[in-house]
Amino acid sequence: MAATKKQAKTKRQLKVPARRTAKKPPQPVQATQVQKSNALGKDIAYIGLALIILGFVIITALTVASNCVSSTSNAAVCNTYADLTDVFLSLIFPFAAFSYMYYKGMDTSNIVRSIGLTRDKLTPYMIVLGIALFVIIFLLEILTAVISQVTGTVINSNVGMVLGGAPLWLLFFVTFIGPLDEEIFFRGFAVPRIGIVLSALIFGLLHYGYGSTFGIEIIAAFIFGLLAGYVFKKTGSLYPSLTAHILVNLLAASALAFIHL
Repeated sequence: MAATKKQAKTKRQLKVPARRTAKKPPQPVQATQVQKSNALGKDIAYIGLALIILGFVIITALTVASNCVSSTSNAAVCNTYADLTDVFLSLIFPFAAFSYMYYKGMDTSNIVRSIGLTRDKLTPYMIVLGIALFVIIFLLEILTAVISQVTGTVINSNVGMVLGGAPLWLLFFVTFIGPLDEEIFFRGFAVPRIGIVLSALIFGLLHYGYGSTFGIEIIAAFIFGLLAGYVFKKTGSLYPSLTAHILVNLLAASALAFIHL
């Protein structure tokens, strides 16, 4: 009898309808700090790229308007225009890379990680690897000088001619900012997309302006591009090639500064 009453009580309890909780209206989603940072980075990349291209066009137009191709032009003005053109051209590389990756939907943290510039990629081993890469390039330059002496063939790189008399701010830019711009684009951005060889070839061809004997600067830049691209592919870090690139340019800038003292 007691068991029957207990079962009846349990059935009554089961029939009690569950209380319905009122649904809360959806709350507006607030942008997180990361989202705001990504949006800001995207805006800076797009606007920066537009301003750099605009500046490049303006400087080029001023160069033509000043008749810098003629012998009667103002040399100081034309040199300034040429220096600024090089700066704008260099800055196009990283802004173009970042703008493209933002366009493809990547956020800032993923972009920095993809080009190998995160803090965990900056290790003593990566720096030593970069120094080793610099030593290889330096030895190739010595080998070129030896071949020139032995064969009696004049092999000029014309780097001194191009950068000779350059202002200190330009030497600083060429030594530290330029390598970062180029490494971001040609190694961090281009290597994963078009491969080591093609990115190195384009990087080498961009050095044709030196007018070096036998295109030695193009060949040297191509070799550097191959080695730097391979190291980036294997390590996923941009720091080795960036270290080597800075050291190569620092050596050239220091030599020029010493000569003009």
